[in-house]
Amino acid sequence: MSSAIACALFAGAVISKGDKPTAPNVATYSIVAFDPKTGDLGVAVQSKFFGVGSVVPYVKAGVGAIATQAYANPEYGPKGLELLKDFSAEGAVSELTRQDASRDHRQLAIVKFGGEAAAYTGSKCTGWAGDHIGFGYSVQGNILAGETVIRRMAARFETAREIPNTELADWMLEALKAAEEAGGDRRGRQSAAIMVTRKNGGYANANDRYIDLRVEDHANPVHELGRLLDIHKQFYANREVPAFSPAETPNAAASQERWGWPVFLLLLAGLAVVFAVSTSAPPAPELGVTHGRLTDVSQRLNAVSSHASLSEHRVPPIKMDQSLKESRDALRDLVMGLPRVKLIKDDYDYIRFECRTVFFRFVDDLEFYFDEIDKAIHVRSAARCGFWDLGVNRRRVDRIRELHEESRGDARPGAEPNPALS
Repeated sequence: MSSAIACALFAGAVISKGDKPTAPNVATYSIVAFDPKTGDLGVAVQSKFFGVGSVVPYVKAGVGAIATQAYANPEYGPKGLELLKDFSAEGAVSELTRQDASRDHRQLAIVKFGGEAAAYTGSKCTGWAGDHIGFGYSVQGNILAGETVIRRMAARFETAREIPNTELADWMLEALKAAEEAGGDRRGRQSAAIMVTRKNGGYANANDRYIDLRVEDHANPVHELGRLLDIHKQFYANREVPAFSPAETPNAAASQERWGWPVFLLLLAGLAVVFAVSTSAPPAPELGVTHGRLTDVSQRLNAVSSHASLSEHRVPPIKMDQSLKESRDALRDLVMGLPRVKLIKDDYDYIRFECRTVFFRFVDDLEFYFDEIDKAIHVRSAARCGFWDLGVNRRRVDRIRELHEESRGDARPGAEPNPALS
């Protein structure tokens, strides 16, 4: 059978009107992401599937990036990019899956130009399957070694994009490496791809295909993809890349700041409502879980809720210089020593607390994820109601970091006793 006929049959099977698609399952992990500094949009993916780069990624400069996988529906790509002209990322995901009788078997992620991301994991995707949405990206996978795979993808991506002189392709490649280190696709590995678009960033500035690399069949596709990316950078080292102005990007931060200072009387009138929502709202989603929200920015690893600009939501991770168990036990005991704190969940590499403020007893969610590979304790703290928090969460995280560093100082020979913890 010719490759053309095979492809035609594959596409027809995937878009089957029945409840269960008949095409091969594109079990994989992937990331869709956006860089607000360059305007780059991209997808990176790895799978135990031949030529995954021809199925999963769809990217259009100035519009968005889409990954369609599991029993992939290739119609999601072009239709989704068209929908993004009028819909939000979440709206596009909802519209695509709503019309698909086989949606329970699909996995889909979209990031829109500007940074809004959304994802969908069908209830019948083969486990482990799930997704995590962060600011400017989404990571997702199915038939994975476990939830730790996407947690570490998210953590590594967040860390990589803070490294100077790197770009979106580098960050996404690091996310793929983190997935492999955490067990990746539990069936194995075979192919990988990175696709990045930039307005007029392609060959001779005549198209938007800034980076388009594929490894179709290889024993270590992520490593090979990294080798090809290095060659790509060297080969195009002297090309002229069009300048990008962040002013071209829809600025969620500016919008938030513009509306972040409510009229005083309106603020007072809303306090009772906010109090009721805060104290009765269900717990926010854990790190690595996307079905529900704290606030948009606090879905990112190492973030706190704040009324200020997006940059002020970021906090650095806490250094982990002990074993995972020792670090978890020490940090848990430290936080439990603070006032108005309740332990909600205590897992192998994850701890969650419920904290209440001094005034009005507003509820905040505080969580820690312990990353053995990167030797970091990732932290997130946010007001449960998503309300302007007057810096409470940042001060709480800063205080915990300070106490943690002091306690670790006590453990070193010759250190002075710490009266604050005695």
